[in-house]
Amino acid sequence: MTVKKSKDQNIVVNDYVRYYDNSVDNGHDISILKTDGSQIKIKMRWPKGEDRLNKPGRAHKTVINNYESD
Repeated sequence: MTVKKSKDQNIVVNDYVRYYDNSVDNGHDISILKTDGSQIKIKMRWPKGEDRLNKPGRAHKTVINNYESD
């Protein structure tokens, strides 16, 4: 029997107080505030050349001739 190694990665952050997430043009930024006052920043970026904000099938807001639609 062979055992496959998982491709999943887990990040464990102990002693965190709060986290903030922010959408940016090319991904997301996450900031984690810890009890000692330090901060962990994670910058997640989509693959180059992909416009995930306007990907077909994804809910997003479009402005056409001053009218908004979802």
